[in-house]
Amino acid sequence: MTKDSVEAEEARDRPKTRHIDVLLGQRVRLVRDAKPVSREDMADYLGVSVATIQRYENGSQRIAAARLWQICRRLDVKLAHLFAGLPHQVMTDGGVAEERRSTFDREDGRAKTLVLLAKAVGKLPADRLEIAVPVVKALKPNRKR
Repeated sequence: MTKDSVEAEEARDRPKTRHIDVLLGQRVRLVRDAKPVSREDMADYLGVSVATIQRYENGSQRIAAARLWQICRRLDVKLAHLFAGLPHQVMTDGGVAEERRSTFDREDGRAKTLVLLAKAVGKLPADRLEIAVPVVKALKPNRKR
């Protein structure tokens, strides 16, 4: 076996990025943006490059368990929070499990909206913040019993 063929075989055996890596990376980015922690701050904390943080967040590079634990410590978030609501089975022989995709997309869209709302509310001065709370509560739909 030549060196090239050995390297090609090893490359085939390496785990490929799965859909879950993309979803997890998106979650990390949403939380990081909401805190707000810059990519540069996160890279400095972890001792990696900003490009590595970008690869984590776009799912092109898997996040090792120990690294994910460090990310959660820096963002002051529980590990379970990053996985909450993710589909249990994200890959099948035919690709992404379709039965859970639409539900997750709605949940992910809601999470992004909540992050945008949190950012906007976080920029409000104290006197406006006191007004915002009852306004948001008033938007809650009434439940009929």
